[in-house]
Amino acid sequence: MNDDAPRAEGPTRSPCQQFYTEVAQQIEAGNYRDADAALIQLGIPEADRREMLRDLRTDSR
Repeated sequence: MNDDAPRAEGPTRSPCQQFYTEVAQQIEAGNYRDADAALIQLGIPEADRREMLRDLRTDSR
């Protein structure tokens, strides 16, 4: 292993954590279509997605 290789500062984030953060940012920005698309990628059923997004819209008001 090369000890001279540059290292990222701070803890590394898993792809799942990065994805979750991106979805949260989309929701905060009101990009519900993008958030819905992300939930589809996660395999969340349509009825559950609608409920989740409805709750998030209500919470953001």
